Amino acid sequence: MKISPKLTVVIPTIQRPDTLYWTIKTVIEQQYENFAVIVSDNFSNDNTLEVVNSFSDPRITYINPGMRLSMSRHWEFALEHVHEGFVTILGDDDGLIPGALATAASLLSKHAVEAIGWRFGNYNWPGLNPHFMIPMGNYYRIVDSKQEIQKIFSKSIIHSIQFPSLYGGFISIELIRKLKADFGGQFFHSRIPDFYSSSVVAASTKKYIRLEFPLSINATSKHSTGYATVNAKVDQKAINDLKLNKDNLPFHSSIVFLKSINIAIADALLQAHDKIPSFPAPDIKKVIANTLYEAQHCGNEDKYNELIEGIIQIAEKNHLLPYAKDLITKAPFLQHFEAGVKNKYSPISETIYLDTRELNIRNVYDACQVVKRTILPHHFRYSNGIQKIISRIQQVIRYIYLRKTFFPSLHMSTVDKKS
Repeated sequence: MKISPKLTVVIPTIQRPDTLYWTIKTVIEQQYENFAVIVSDNFSNDNTLEVVNSFSDPRITYINPGMRLSMSRHWEFALEHVHEGFVTILGDDDGLIPGALATAASLLSKHAVEAIGWRFGNYNWPGLNPHFMIPMGNYYRIVDSKQEIQKIFSKSIIHSIQFPSLYGGFISIELIRKLKADFGGQFFHSRIPDFYSSSVVAASTKKYIRLEFPLSINATSKHSTGYATVNAKVDQKAINDLKLNKDNLPFHSSIVFLKSINIAIADALLQAHDKIPSFPAPDIKKVIANTLYEAQHCGNEDKYNELIEGIIQIAEKNHLLPYAKDLITKAPFLQHFEAGVKNKYSPISETIYLDTRELNIRNVYDACQVVKRTILPHHFRYSNGIQKIISRIQQVIRYIYLRKTFFPSLHMSTVDKKS
């Protein structure tokens, strides 16, 4: 009889009790026996502990480093409390889809790999752009790590988010311990711990599982570091902490810190290359070009100018100033107009998009329940293109069915709107 693997969900948190409650709720309602939850509180001074204790669940362990740490240092601290099996990091405004742990455990046992990663659902908490994105693929791949790394590096570095990460995946704690020993007693060597973990895990495994359906929702709230990175109009505390925290890890010498998703990924890839030289370093020309495109479409002229200044500094560091200046002259700031969210299914991205303004989805727990009822109930291992065509036909049929039955039931009644 095969023993189900121990799964540990680590929830790092800081001053976010309003979202944390719903995140924990998505985990403790999982129908899987062999799991634990570690809530790692980064020295909050609010009612975070009270929220955790309100669950009175013996599977939940509360830890606190006793001082405020940078993100990577905090994740490092939390991982020290995981002792067996597989571990994932779940953001304190994110959530697990019902059945996520059972699905992950089943596939990890079946295929005997050290890592599994999946495509996120994306949900914006109330108060932000009413965007809800649900991946509809119902298949998974067994990925040859070496081939996938070569494939990803032939494209834009943004595609490296498909590597199996601690954030959006389960990683063997034994693999993490091995890498920690190899790296001088410390696992993280980038201040961007999620992207860094995906890079070193991909570089250190022969194969891993990639799911094209979600096991979790990557939610965005007013607290989110990622949201502050791409939206200069909101509170910048989270991203400033990432930049300025005194105990932070050094940024890679080839680039400079910028509020840019491409620069964040580039730092993680460069640091991973330094630790594992067989893992390719990103092409700095591509980094510059991708960051410039991001600057053009950022929607804020001040941020555009800030990114351009940073691109110039990176170009100078890498003796690419003529190249960068030539690109910049062809890439002026583009005025951005906030597009409305359309309810639709896209067969190209295999995704359902929903406008949540009229839907009775109040938090990430509600969103996770919606995803469970939306995605196709059965999945298969991908092996050829015909299967993908069949899957997309199934997705279209599913969407038509949901549009007529389930989605109308989510609309708020007049009473709900008034309340």
